[in-house]
Amino acid sequence: MSFKNINIPAYTPVLIILSFITYCIEIDLAVPSFPFIVKALNTTEALLQMTLSLNFFGFCLGGIIYGPVSDTFGRRSTLLIGCGIYVLGGIGCALMNSIEALLLFRFIQGLGASSGCVILYAMIADIYPPKKMAWFHGMMNAILTIVMAGAPLAGAFINQYFGWRAPLITIAGVSISTLIMMIAFLPETLSEKIPFDFRKILKDYKSLLTHREFMLLTIGPSILVGVYLTFVGTASFFYQTQLGLPIVEFAIHQGFILISFALISMFTGKLNHLFGMKSSIILGGSIAILSAFALLLLGFYDYFYPYSITVFMCIHAMGIALCFGTTVAIAFTVRSDLAGASSSLIMAFRLLFSSAMVAYASKAYDGTWLSIALILFFGALIGSLLILYGIKISKSDTLKS
Repeated sequence: MSFKNINIPAYTPVLIILSFITYCIEIDLAVPSFPFIVKALNTTEALLQMTLSLNFFGFCLGGIIYGPVSDTFGRRSTLLIGCGIYVLGGIGCALMNSIEALLLFRFIQGLGASSGCVILYAMIADIYPPKKMAWFHGMMNAILTIVMAGAPLAGAFINQYFGWRAPLITIAGVSISTLIMMIAFLPETLSEKIPFDFRKILKDYKSLLTHREFMLLTIGPSILVGVYLTFVGTASFFYQTQLGLPIVEFAIHQGFILISFALISMFTGKLNHLFGMKSSIILGGSIAILSAFALLLLGFYDYFYPYSITVFMCIHAMGIALCFGTTVAIAFTVRSDLAGASSSLIMAFRLLFSSAMVAYASKAYDGTWLSIALILFFGALIGSLLILYGIKISKSDTLKS
């Protein structure tokens, strides 16, 4: 395996993948326990869903900060600080005894977790040439797909045999192990640090925030991801509390939806090559809207719950994944000279809209599927229309491929 920097240890790619797994299980492992946490803390479903919203908001704030800081102070030191914050949040979540404490530590956990997603991607770009980087992303996505599908099921079994607090303790334990592993083995991958220039960072962000094409191709897919995460945040209550599914059976349903999203995400590049990027975006958006409409109809006619919901949610997740992955790739080309700032803003908007939509869903959810389906449908419709307008005015040569 050849790296850009010959001083990079051969085990570094394995360490990066293991670290990614730590950050990926943060939500999916804990979601099946949500109804049990509500009872244990004597709180409401709406407040517990707010833990997801605050987690995403912390993720959003961190995503803006970690990229520029790591360019100046190095990947290793910045990532270790971020992982330390993640550990603090994880330990707090595992030991808390009130919903107020859980809200605080979930925010801290999200603030720390964003360091992994931002900096680990930067480290991949640091150590691999472009072709090898594409290969590594494909391999990593394949591994993460398996983890994403298995995490809810693992969380359900842990909850069933060891109690509702056990998944939170598991996440804290894994994060501590990851921090120790990073301290012992993580190399510095950044070969040349750049001076920190706050004014330049603000100027870059302002340039992107006032760029109509970039904003359309960023906000549109951010809303679509918010739609998907809104379902993730409310599904455990509806499936388990309203439909009476056992926790393990719910986790299987959730796993199918997660793997549908992850598999399309993994093969987006091949689908773009097959259909073309513009057609892939239109296809993904159309699938997302039509399946969301079918889910809306199920709010009026409760046929074959929960299987009908899961089937259409799998299709819906596929449409969102195809549209999101392709559109974000186009957004990066709008201002290729500002790739770092673009990456931070794309992630920040994704989590900001997810935070807002999950917070809204926590207030709007009344125990019926219709209250969820309305958010899914209008979110898919608005997000897809923004994307379609974005690609209509786009001047990117990538859309012609």
